Amino acid sequence: MSLYIIIVGLGQVGQHLAKVLSRENHNVVGIETDPVCCQEAGENLDIQVLQGQGTDCRLLEKAGIRNPDMLIALTGSDDQNVLTCQMAARYGARPKIGRIRNPVFFENPPFFTLSQWDVDVTIQPEEETAKEIVLLIKRSAATDVLEFAQNKV
Repeated sequence: MSLYIIIVGLGQVGQHLAKVLSRENHNVVGIETDPVCCQEAGENLDIQVLQGQGTDCRLLEKAGIRNPDMLIALTGSDDQNVLTCQMAARYGARPKIGRIRNPVFFENPPFFTLSQWDVDVTIQPEEETAKEIVLLIKRSAATDVLEFAQNKV
């Protein structure tokens, strides 16, 4: 089943994700402000690329914001990603995934939550990296050699 996915932010992560998704035969539209990233994505990826802000209503409408299966906001700005998700919510887009780096968004959940700001799923790159490193540390490795049965085992 092919999905219609809008990615806002075609930096390194956005382009990699767009490449993976388009290889899986999903329809991907990318929105990016940087003309160099737009050109690179347009030349190297099998996706539609639109240049501009992910918070531009006309550009979102051109990207098909009224009926995507998913919106992913991956710009370098938490504020931009949250606002993009909020705007997409007004058009009825679900789910909305936002890359959020600032730990303040996660320190005091009773005060506010990102879901109240229409971000359905968050990606915290630093937190995810730390979790992976901890898993690597915990993963067993051959650090000791013990001999059993008179060195036969």
